[in-house]
Amino acid sequence: MNEHILELIKYTIPALAAIGATYLIHYLQNEKLEIETNTKMKLNLQDKVLPLRLQAYERCVLYLERIQPYSIFPRLNPQNRTLANFHEQLLKEINEEFEYNVVQQLYVSPIAWKMLVNTKNAYIKLIDDLAAKYTPHEPALELANAILIAMKEEETAPPFKTTIDFFKKELTTLFF
Repeated sequence: MNEHILELIKYTIPALAAIGATYLIHYLQNEKLEIETNTKMKLNLQDKVLPLRLQAYERCVLYLERIQPYSIFPRLNPQNRTLANFHEQLLKEINEEFEYNVVQQLYVSPIAWKMLVNTKNAYIKLIDDLAAKYTPHEPALELANAILIAMKEEETAPPFKTTIDFFKKELTTLFF
């Protein structure tokens, strides 16, 4: 009887070892295939997302450029307008441009987006504070001139240049 048990063990142990080795090889091959598949998917996704991210950084910088006085004033033409009308149109234009670009926050870093929002809010606050110093029926050029003067003063000007420089720097460190 012991002979039969020994005979059975002689055949069972190598069979179990072969099954274990087969399982291990199969498991390792599947693991390697899964890693390769995930890597290919990430590269494919990156190829599709990278242009969107680059475009988002571009759109954010463009937004900041478009709302600055030298860009927005000619579009709104403050001549022959009242200060109240110009103030309203100025804020409307800034906010509409922002709403148009709000989806860009999905593709830029949270820090970059926060800087953009803070710059926009500081600019709106500056405009509101300056508009409050005048009566609504004064010429719009009064507000436009006050904004231009305030933009030359570093302590009151919204950080447009700093934010744009941050976007450029982040873009180069992330992608190039």
